[in-house]
Amino acid sequence: MEKKKVYLEYDVVKQDRYGRLLAYVFIGDVFVNAKLIERGLALLDTRPPNVKYSDELVKNIAAAREGKRGFWRDVDKEIVFSDNAQSHKGEFKTVEGKVKNIYLSEQVISLNFGKNYKTISAR
Repeated sequence: MEKKKVYLEYDVVKQDRYGRLLAYVFIGDVFVNAKLIERGLALLDTRPPNVKYSDELVKNIAAAREGKRGFWRDVDKEIVFSDNAQSHKGEFKTVEGKVKNIYLSEQVISLNFGKNYKTISAR
């Protein structure tokens, strides 16, 4: 795709609080964001109010997971139980357990499967 024009389409908010550009990328009629997600090469990070294409992108990530493409290739081969999840930090795994609490911030959603994560010392 050399020397192709790239078109950026903005939603409601053009930049995040760090000044990073938030845009949908098109090369011709190819929706690059969707293609990357569909191939399992990118994860979906929807931040309201920028939700113009969220329905399409959610379908793309479901297709990637179902087709075991990219990130999703090995994700369901090993189910990690919540009491052993910390030993897989930084890995892409399916975790099974009972969620006791959910902690929300602007950037992170933490699922607490056991003791309060703030009081557990690092191993």
